Amino acid sequence: MSTALSDAGLDKPIWVSEYGTSASEETGYNEYEQGVNLVRTALMAQTHPRMEKLILYTFLCGYGDGREENFGMVRLDHTAKSSFTALAFYNKLFAEADFVSKEAAGTYATRQYTYYRFKNTRTQDDIFALWTSKINNASKNIRLAEDNANTGEIAITDEGDSLVLHINPNEKVTMYDIDGNEIGGFAAGNVCALCEEPAYIVCSKKNALEITSDNNIITVKGKNAKPGTFATVLVQNEVKPQKPIEYANQTKVDKYGEFEFSFKVDADEYYGIYVYNGKDKDGTYNAYAADEIKISYYVNNKPYSGEKLNPGDKLRSVIEIKGKESLGEELHFMSAVKGGGGKLMSAYKSVLQWNDTGETSGEIEITIPQGSGTDSNDYNSDDTEKIQWFLWNKNMIPVIEDAELVP
Repeated sequence: MSTALSDAGLDKPIWVSEYGTSASEETGYNEYEQGVNLVRTALMAQTHPRMEKLILYTFLCGYGDGREENFGMVRLDHTAKSSFTALAFYNKLFAEADFVSKEAAGTYATRQYTYYRFKNTRTQDDIFALWTSKINNASKNIRLAEDNANTGEIAITDEGDSLVLHINPNEKVTMYDIDGNEIGGFAAGNVCALCEEPAYIVCSKKNALEITSDNNIITVKGKNAKPGTFATVLVQNEVKPQKPIEYANQTKVDKYGEFEFSFKVDADEYYGIYVYNGKDKDGTYNAYAADEIKISYYVNNKPYSGEKLNPGDKLRSVIEIKGKESLGEELHFMSAVKGGGGKLMSAYKSVLQWNDTGETSGEIEITIPQGSGTDSNDYNSDDTEKIQWFLWNKNMIPVIEDAELVP
């Protein structure tokens, strides 16, 4: 079709209005093979410069066991087939990717493997999709070699039984199966077997930080972190006695692997900026059944019940914890009083000590500062905009999500 359009002098895109695979006895494909076929077709289509639309047939299966009733990615009872999860991850991984090159050794009858290379246009990650040929019962491994430190180029070579992915040691490499599950053990020198199911390898720069300053406003930006994990920042004045905390915060890494902090500092001071990111926590922070974490608040020695806080009020926070085995030896309970634009007005820290029964507690008392009544979005405002509490371990890894109170 592409040749016919070119011969006719037509610079037109190609739309495939219907493609699919039926998982049925009649076709001989099972649900797993359906997903493999759909993803491989989508990948091949994405390599064609004229291909603009590829429309799947179909979403939902019909009644019956025949060929026509089983093209769907979702069964009639609305449960997902493996093809649904496979295409969902394909869309997530390749939505912003441009095709770069391909390698399909030999003819269709003799081919042992195929791999495509793509480039994420936003993150500049290199993405490889690789699989072996089923028709030839081909066997091929993939091995990682951190041997391109000089050139920095990423390349794949065929070395007999294995394909070798050559990378720069500064690259972060992650391997996924067709459903998006991370394949563990893919590290320098290790070998992973390929099969007819596409495997994906994502090569990105290791966690990178960019710190900039503009009129005493410091911005810390991180990228290539793991989406959904948490980043923390702690800023200390390195020249004042006891190195007081100048800023503290935590945030969730976004779906693009990026995070950002912004804070104000004084001129002619020397600061240490400590950033942590990448701690992978499944579910909620307090995910262990053995953990019990409770924070109670008191205003002027009376239980806090949501009333407005006034300048001069004394706010006391008390934390009580059970669960030493899962939470670690050393915990830091911190509080940060923030003014306009997130400016840190004061910070407090309590290092918690465990007792013999695996319990600990601590408290922090804050005096609500006198505000100036200026715009709360202005860094020069002395109004208390919010108070945050953090519970981190000694490595700055969050143990709970930050607690926040707006006076």
